[in-house]
Amino acid sequence: FRYLHRDPEKWKSVVDGFADIAAATSARGARVLLVVLPTLRGFDRWEDYPYEDLHRQVIEAGNAAGFETLDVLSAWRASGRSPSELRVDEEHPSVIGHALVAEAIHSKLLSSPALLRNAKVASATESSSKRPSR
Repeated sequence: FRYLHRDPEKWKSVVDGFADIAAATSARGARVLLVVLPTLRGFDRWEDYPYEDLHRQVIEAGNAAGFETLDVLSAWRASGRSPSELRVDEEHPSVIGHALVAEAIHSKLLSSPALLRNAKVASATESSSKRPSR
């Protein structure tokens, strides 16, 4: 994961992608909720989670793009469950892990009503007039 965050050119592709998303959604009056999910690889205790700094970097970039943000790491930690209880493998949450993600998103939406106010949802067939920069 660090290769993407450390290399300025690779990281710029993330920031540019966020800018593209922000432009496309603001043109439609929609807001973005950027949800950061922890990886479940390479650790057994929450205190040993190795990527908090990367979460902060993504959240900061999302905030700079005008997104509402949510880091699920805090919800998973606060659940009282171990990482092994929240995964089916190193990259995929268990049913309990997914339920905690859904609860965290629900709570964020309830506490941030602007995310839903006046939002226009694009249909699957609607296309943007601006082509992605990549």
